[in-house]
Amino acid sequence: MFHLIKTTSTSKNDYYQILNRNKTPIKFFINNTYSQFGQEERFDIQIIKWELDNNLTTLLSIRDFEDNLITHFKKTKNKTYDVYSKIIKNTGFSEMIETNIYKDSYDTITHELGEVITFHDLKANVRCNVEIEVHNININKSTNKLYYNLGINRIHIIEKINEK
Repeated sequence: MFHLIKTTSTSKNDYYQILNRNKTPIKFFINNTYSQFGQEERFDIQIIKWELDNNLTTLLSIRDFEDNLITHFKKTKNKTYDVYSKIIKNTGFSEMIETNIYKDSYDTITHELGEVITFHDLKANVRCNVEIEVHNININKSTNKLYYNLGINRIHIIEKINEK
């Protein structure tokens, strides 16, 4: 299932690095997606929310990952934790996934030599293939809430749709 390494423990939280059974990072791929809102900031963290409307397989894989996290910790810690899901459901919008920006745009967005593209350029008119990775797990001891972070590894722009 998972390979978990406890990296830090405080009075309030336990932090883990998580790898798949091959001891490599857990990755998900979102194809032909876009960001409705572009780059945003939440609690001093830069994020991008990606549409999952054409990515049922990715959506199901992330839900399976969350379910497997709950099962794993129930077996190993004999406790039930609630997962703070990165899948966002809002009325009037398709489901989205929240991802964190850990690297600069030059190292993340595929581009031509000399071309300057930033995260602010990624709006609803830009279709992308995105590779994301589970960066860490955090368990809040007092609330029994389990959090995980998805970081953006690579963004490949596949189409820029002209704005009208």
